[in-house]
Amino acid sequence: MDNPTAAALARSTRQAAGTRSAQATQAVLAAAAGTATAASQATAWAQANVTSTAEAQATLQAIAAAEHTWPLRLHDSFQDDHVGWPQGQRQVLGHVLTRGIAGGRYHWELAAVAGPGSLVEQPAQSPPLGDFYAAVSIQFGPGDDAGQLIYGLAYRLAGQDFGFFGLQKTKGYRAQEMQAGSEQNGEFQASSLINTRAGAVKRLAVLAQGQVVSLPINDQRVTHYVTPLAPGAVGLGVVALSSSPADQVDFTDFELRGLSP
Repeated sequence: MDNPTAAALARSTRQAAGTRSAQATQAVLAAAAGTATAASQATAWAQANVTSTAEAQATLQAIAAAEHTWPLRLHDSFQDDHVGWPQGQRQVLGHVLTRGIAGGRYHWELAAVAGPGSLVEQPAQSPPLGDFYAAVSIQFGPGDDAGQLIYGLAYRLAGQDFGFFGLQKTKGYRAQEMQAGSEQNGEFQASSLINTRAGAVKRLAVLAQGQVVSLPINDQRVTHYVTPLAPGAVGLGVVALSSSPADQVDFTDFELRGLSP
């Protein structure tokens, strides 16, 4: 028999978490608006990228609310290919990528790269989402020790438009957006949150709520910004900054939660 008291408590918990999520979003939007007033000539990215203890706490609350209340859209432990990730070899503009799923890993091998460019993959079952929380774990293999390759999450994928948040081997992260195939404002910084020890696993995430995108590494936000991008799918990608030797990376524990646009 159903327990009405337990059901009411569960509803109350979900409502409270949803309220915290909305409040957190408003806190980030308010901070972005305040910064925009103070620096009207700055980019939307710089306008939003303000740091404060209260704001960071609001972001963490929003992440927690999303993880516990938003519907689970996809979860892939990469034991099989039940969500339809691309596999085999792919060639784009001289970049050759070989992908395979086995033993709990989505393994990528990128042949030597002659110059800058990007590759993005998405699973067949990835739905278009507006508000979403996506996360994946990354483990670098042998190869690009100079940090010319950046691997991570691609999001709000729609035609030639998408956002990207990724990590490089040499302790840096890159956040950028492509609009109509052209790179827009972004950020490229070093972070002490990135463990460069051989074999270390890093947890990368993206939380998008309306126009605000927050980007955490190992559950700690490193930056956030205001985006013009419309709802879209979520996948994985690699950005090459310049020429690079052959490289390998493993993705594990892919999670996607979100609300329909």
